[in-house]
Amino acid sequence: MHALFTLALLAGCLAASAPAASVTDGVIHFLEASNIVLENMTLQGSGVDSGVFATSNGIMFFDNAPTQKRITIRNITMTGVDSGIRANHEIQEFMAYDNTLVGNNTWTAIDPNTGGRLIDSNATWDDDGINISGFGNVAFNNTMRGFGDNFSFDPQQLISDSIGIHFYRNDVQMGGDDGTEVDGGHRNLSFYDNRLRNTMSFVSLDPLFGGPLLVARNISINIGRTPFKWNSQNSGQFIYNNTMMRTLSKPGVEGAFTSEAGWYQPNNGDQRSYGFRNNILIYRGINNPQQTIRLDNTGHNPVDFTHNSWFPDAIFQWPENRYLSLAEAFNNLPATSPVFGGFTKRHSLDNITVSNPFTVAVVLGADYHTEVLTAYTPALVQGTAPKNSGVVLPNITDGFSGGAPDRGAVIQGRATVTYGDRSP
Repeated sequence: MHALFTLALLAGCLAASAPAASVTDGVIHFLEASNIVLENMTLQGSGVDSGVFATSNGIMFFDNAPTQKRITIRNITMTGVDSGIRANHEIQEFMAYDNTLVGNNTWTAIDPNTGGRLIDSNATWDDDGINISGFGNVAFNNTMRGFGDNFSFDPQQLISDSIGIHFYRNDVQMGGDDGTEVDGGHRNLSFYDNRLRNTMSFVSLDPLFGGPLLVARNISINIGRTPFKWNSQNSGQFIYNNTMMRTLSKPGVEGAFTSEAGWYQPNNGDQRSYGFRNNILIYRGINNPQQTIRLDNTGHNPVDFTHNSWFPDAIFQWPENRYLSLAEAFNNLPATSPVFGGFTKRHSLDNITVSNPFTVAVVLGADYHTEVLTAYTPALVQGTAPKNSGVVLPNITDGFSGGAPDRGAVIQGRATVTYGDRSP
């Protein structure tokens, strides 16, 4: 309590207004305060999961105060909370870096309400790790575990704004819902150079209001439902050089194996003016029928959908038709208009890879319920299909070595990324 009391005094002096911090609704609750640095502390929550209601919170922002500005949170260790850092309205010029945040959820726990696995229920959905809507906010080099949506751009979606928000170089060990939830995101957003394992989805757009949103050079391993949850009409998402690996997943429609695929998307709205290039998607959990992707949503024009690597070479289903292989899809899909790339056919220069094209084999369980405990950084083996077969993307593949950049998150020639909390 002494540390919290000192913080309240300091914050009150800087803000020259109401007390800046309290312990109401969280370990630390920012009221009408700006120009604050919170650092070198250990925060302990309840240590008890509250189910669908996130009642044990770490750092909160009072949403009836004026926009809090220029707050930095660094070198914090936080444990035993449902929600880590959460702003329920716009904040501005916020930074969170070199923190370790541990939530109350686990990958294998049983939901006491349903008797099923916790990650198969909605119990984690409101447990945000870092949620920072507003203007000019960043969170980088944080280590995360035990939340629902690990990173969220906008909790209010249709009410608040999210402009100029960036998440990068974070390390997620486990999260029971989305790797990143961009629902309600507006413009100039990015999620890049992050490493994630054991999340139920990779990127959620529900909706994205035009973007642009850049999702680049991320690693996402052991995705429980589907890598991309684009459950609204969206435009402006640019998905470049990501590595995604999955095993037997939860079907997109419960009990319907026709909805099982490496990437399944129901028809929830047009997807237009987007890019999907230089990505690797490996799915090892094929049942019958065997589907690599099943995209039922409409639109996909204009689009840049080229230079991706897939496993296996099974059914590629688009709203136009169901194709039995990658080659059949490329040969029969109708022409589209490009956004930036210049190619007029989806799957141009795509290829099929093997189930483990990496220098260190990535081991997954029989299905997604087996938690992956190893922090993989999958670099490509020379001679595999994704190696040196990508397209040059300015500011994404800069510094690559070889005749062409590698596909996926780890690009030979570029500096090694340091993921997660760097503090001692």
